[in-house]
Amino acid sequence: MSASETPQPPTNSSDAAIKTVRGFGITYSTTAIIALLTIFAILLWKIRSFFHDDALISLRYARNLAEHGQLVWNLGEYAEGYTNLLHILLVTPLIMAGIGPMLAAQFINATAFLILVVIAWRLAQSFALPMGSKLAAMCAVISAPVLTWVFGGLEPVLVAALVAGAYVLAFRVLQGDDNLLLSLAASGLFAAAYLARPDALIGNFAMGLALLAFANLPTRRRIVHFVTIGSVSALILCGHIIARHAIYGELLPLTFYAKVGVSTGTRLMLGLEYMRQSLPLLPALFLLPVGALLLRSTDNPEAKRAFLAASLLALISLCYITWAGGDHMPNARFFVPLTPLLVIIAVSIMAMMTPIMRTATAVALIAASALTAAMLERLHADNAAVFGAIMGKHLANKYPEPLTIAVATAGATPFIAAHHTFIDTLGLNDAHIAKHPVGPPLGFAQEIPAHAKGDAQYVLRRAPDIIVYGPATDFTAQTPVFRMDFELVDEPEFSECYQLVTHEIDTTPVLGLYNTTLETAGPWLHYYTRTCPKPS
Repeated sequence: MSASETPQPPTNSSDAAIKTVRGFGITYSTTAIIALLTIFAILLWKIRSFFHDDALISLRYARNLAEHGQLVWNLGEYAEGYTNLLHILLVTPLIMAGIGPMLAAQFINATAFLILVVIAWRLAQSFALPMGSKLAAMCAVISAPVLTWVFGGLEPVLVAALVAGAYVLAFRVLQGDDNLLLSLAASGLFAAAYLARPDALIGNFAMGLALLAFANLPTRRRIVHFVTIGSVSALILCGHIIARHAIYGELLPLTFYAKVGVSTGTRLMLGLEYMRQSLPLLPALFLLPVGALLLRSTDNPEAKRAFLAASLLALISLCYITWAGGDHMPNARFFVPLTPLLVIIAVSIMAMMTPIMRTATAVALIAASALTAAMLERLHADNAAVFGAIMGKHLANKYPEPLTIAVATAGATPFIAAHHTFIDTLGLNDAHIAKHPVGPPLGFAQEIPAHAKGDAQYVLRRAPDIIVYGPATDFTAQTPVFRMDFELVDEPEFSECYQLVTHEIDTTPVLGLYNTTLETAGPWLHYYTRTCPKPS
């Protein structure tokens, strides 16, 4: 046999199609890697300055736990104004080791991101696809929502990493691995995710439903796995509720009560608007209709099963997010725990496609993700963090003796003015305000979930030394924003016992919290100080 007649190894039809259709040949995977790294670099550059005010709420809890052994917002006052217990507990030892709280939170998030990438890559290899197709699916993880919340200081990336691990195990059961230890371990990871963010239990329940409906197992075994995958998380949920009641005297966190002040209709409208803003940030979501069309023609039962299960989980989560009214924070925070599912959805859909369709889909995913990254606006710290930090620095330096201060910006201001006691006038950290019934909104800000509550009479009964209007700096009784702001104007005690104090604002960023609004900020810092003697 001549050299020209030497048999050649069989070629993968997908790879051959890629070479023929795209002309990439062996550089296809390299091109996808370069594109993914470029997207990552663009997002990193645009998001690196971001940090959110709400993260400083939980960091005040973490610092009090590290320094005083109390998991509280105000020392000696037991109120659960957080929902990210596991994140706080992971940050606390880093603070005890001398790491700054903000850096500690970002370190935990960065570590979780690396774990998420590794697990997502494991999910991307669920089917025999060309490397470029798997890399395209990873665009869901190398995305604006995920990287925003690596820097933002809150828990979504940690939740995403934990549920991604649970999905790796649960999808093995889905494909027919009848091992109860897999479901048990997945339940443990869902339980950990619940401790980082309670609504992770929705994903846990949805995964159980997916096993019940689609697992490649006899019906009796499906039921057993449905029960097993909820077992550990159910025990942790019950234990957590018992501990919460023992420590805080509540069955639910205060954030639940603080968020139910918005009507269902308003919440749904906000949720739909949140969907409109968030969906373009994760292009893989737009593949769901494509996958639905492919179901009847596919001869790949594993891909079909994975797509149906992941789609069920994603749709249940999307319905919950809409019902909850979305979120006021940037770049689709609530979508971050969905990103591992989007990897599964993307690879399962491409596994059902012809090679030419698969290549086109992979290129479209990467192109859409690159376009999203290029069009994303530069992100800085939010106004509440930036101006709340300025107010906090002023209150810390101007008033060295401990005071009681009423404030709506419950993050940066109390975090920096750490020696003062604060009244959270929106109720996230105050049981009375959180559960106080309220009427129709008095201003636009009260239509935002977690911004509807307020009780001016209660605040005045506590006789705070200082009352801060609105979101921290340039607001007075003439410019009310939140419910308490409106109500105070009608209270005689407020006009009789509080006087406006004005100081020239120092716009130097505090703790590196900056945004461009600082460059055009008004020159004055306003708040009200008590002039009447406090009741005995």
